[in-house]
Amino acid sequence: MMPSAIHPACGVRADAYDMGPMRIVVVSTEHCVASAECVVQDAAAETAQLAWLDRELGAADSRRSARRPWIVVVGHRPLYSSATTRGGDAQLRALMEPLIFRHGVDLAVWGHTQYERSHPVFLGRRIFPLGDAAAAGPSDPAAGPVHVSVGPAGGGEEYPVDEREDDTPAGQVQDEAVPWTPEPWTALRRPDGGFLRLIGDSACNLTVQYAGLDGALLDEFTLSQGMASPIETDVELIPWHDRAWDVWDRYEDPSPDPSRHWAAAGQSLERWALARPAPLGFGHLPATQISPNADAYFFRKSVWLSHLDCWDNFTISMQRDDGSVLLINGQELARSNMPSGPINFITQAAAAAADDTEVVSYSFNATAGHLLPGANVIAASVHQFSGSNDLRFDLRFVGRKRHPCIAQERYEASVVPEPQPVPEPEPEPPPPPPKPLSSDMVIVSATLAVCGLAFLGYVVYMVQRCTAKKVEVGKKQRRVQEVKVVSSETQAAQIAAKQMGLQMDDADDAWADVPKARRGVQLGGAAAAYEPGGPLTSGAVSRLKKKDLVSELRKRGKPVSGSTAQLQSRLLKEVEAEEKKAAKKAKKAEEKAARKAAKKEEKRAAKAKARAEEKAEVSSS
Repeated sequence: MMPSAIHPACGVRADAYDMGPMRIVVVSTEHCVASAECVVQDAAAETAQLAWLDRELGAADSRRSARRPWIVVVGHRPLYSSATTRGGDAQLRALMEPLIFRHGVDLAVWGHTQYERSHPVFLGRRIFPLGDAAAAGPSDPAAGPVHVSVGPAGGGEEYPVDEREDDTPAGQVQDEAVPWTPEPWTALRRPDGGFLRLIGDSACNLTVQYAGLDGALLDEFTLSQGMASPIETDVELIPWHDRAWDVWDRYEDPSPDPSRHWAAAGQSLERWALARPAPLGFGHLPATQISPNADAYFFRKSVWLSHLDCWDNFTISMQRDDGSVLLINGQELARSNMPSGPINFITQAAAAAADDTEVVSYSFNATAGHLLPGANVIAASVHQFSGSNDLRFDLRFVGRKRHPCIAQERYEASVVPEPQPVPEPEPEPPPPPPKPLSSDMVIVSATLAVCGLAFLGYVVYMVQRCTAKKVEVGKKQRRVQEVKVVSSETQAAQIAAKQMGLQMDDADDAWADVPKARRGVQLGGAAAAYEPGGPLTSGAVSRLKKKDLVSELRKRGKPVSGSTAQLQSRLLKEVEAEEKKAAKKAKKAEEKAARKAAKKEEKRAAKAKARAEEKAEVSSS
C-alpha cells in the first residue's frame, strides 16, 4: 500500500497498512508547531495529520478481530525517552498520546535514539495492571501502550548508557559524560546497535525481539491480549484548549444560522472555519478571534469512539460567556444560563455572565446512550446577553474506559477445530537377535573391567587416607584445647592470688595454700558451668572463654579488643562494681526491712499498753 498524502501542499505523508496480524500506522513527527524540534513548522499540517490519525486509529480499533488483533504505531522522534539529549518530545507527546491511548494502540516504535523499552505508560506515569505494582510489566497491552526506541538500528552506532548522545560535529570536543537516570516507566535500556523483530500470531501473543547487528538476541518481551480482571482509566477525549474546533464563520456565509441539523454527524462543513484552537471568542484575547455582532455562535468537534460497551462516566466541562446549549450528535444534553423553550440563532442568554465567572467550568454528565460507535459530534451554541461586548468558549470531554472488554470482543470469532481421530500406530517389527561377540570385543571388555577395578581400588585407598588424616587432626585439636584449659586454670589462680594480696611467685602454690572457704569467696562459685545470659560473679570471670568475655563486655557497652587476660581484667572490674552495687542495695533493703519491723513492733507495743490501761480503768471502776 502506497503512503497516503495527508497534506500534499506541505509534503506530509503517512502510511497505514496490514502486515500479518498487525495494523501498522506510520506517522510523521516532523510536521508540527507544538515542538521546536519539528522540521516543518506548519499548523495546517499538524492539524491535518492529527485528524487523520484519529480516524485511522479509530477505524483500526473498531475492526480488531482474532485474525488481526494488534495495532502498532511507528514514527521517528520518540514520545518517551530517558536520554539527556535527543530525548522524548513532551510537546509532541501531548498531541499524539491521547489518540494512541484512546484507541488501544498496543506498541509504539520510534527511532532517533538508542534502544529503550518502556513499561505500559500513559501521561508519563507507569500503569500497573490490576493496580498491583508487583504484577506490573510490559506483558499486557490492555494496561497501556509499550514504547520502544530503536535509533541505532542498522547503523552499528553504539551509545554508552552512562553518557549522553552527542551530535557534536567531527573535530570538535564532545560534551563530557552525563550519568543516565532511568525514568519510573523505563523497563530496559541498551547501548548496542541492532534491529527489531515483531513476531505475532493470530491468537493472543505478539513477541518483540531486539537483535544485535550480529543477530544475537539482546532483548525479548511478549505482549498478551486480555486480562484476568478489568482496569479502568479516565481518558481525555477533548482537552482544554483543543486545537481543532470547527466554527460557523459568518464571513464565509452571510446567513445568520447554519443548517438545522448543524450539530449532527455527517453534515457538510463547506462553509465552516475548520480546526481552530480554543478558547474561541472575542474581547478576552482568546486563541481564536471570531467575528462579533451576532446573538449566537456555533462550535463543533468530532470524536471517534469504538466499543461503547467499554466506556462510561462521561463528563463534559464547559466555559461559556454568556449562555450556552450543549449537544451530542444533534441531541440537546444541557443548558447553562439559557431560557427554556426553543433555541435559535436569535435567542439571547438568560443573564449576563459576571466578569469573575467567565472562566468558571460548568460540568455535565453523559452516558454511553448519548453516543454512537464511530464518529460523534460534540457541539455547543454560545449566546450573548443584550449589550454584552465579549464572548468566550472552551470545553473538555472525559470518559472512563474499561480495557479488557475489547479483548473479549476480539476473540469471539476464535474457533477451536474439532479433534480428528488419530489412527492406531502399526505394530513395530520384533528386534533382530543379538550378534555374537568377536574375540576383539571380548579383549576390549576385559581390559575395561580391569581398569575399572583398579580405579575403584584407588578411590577406596584415598577415602581411607582422608579419614585417617581427619582423625589425626581431631586428636591434635583436642590436645590444644586441653592445653588451653590448663592455661585458663593457671590464670584463674594468679588472678585469685592477686585479689587476696598474695605476693608469691608460684601462683599454683598460692592457690593450693588458700583455704577452700576463701576460694569460694574469691571465685564466687566459678566451678559451676557458665550459662550465657545468666548471672555472672567475679569468681566466674576467670573461667570464661574469650567469646563469652567478649559477649559479656558487649552487653555492658565496653571495648572488646585485647588479649584474653586484658578482657578478663576489664570484665572483672565491671562485675566487682556490679557486686558492690548489689551488696549495697541488699544492705539498704535489709536496713529498710529492719526499720519497718521496729516500727511495727512499736505500734504493737503501744496497742498492748493501751489495752492494758483500759483493763485497769475498768477494774478500778
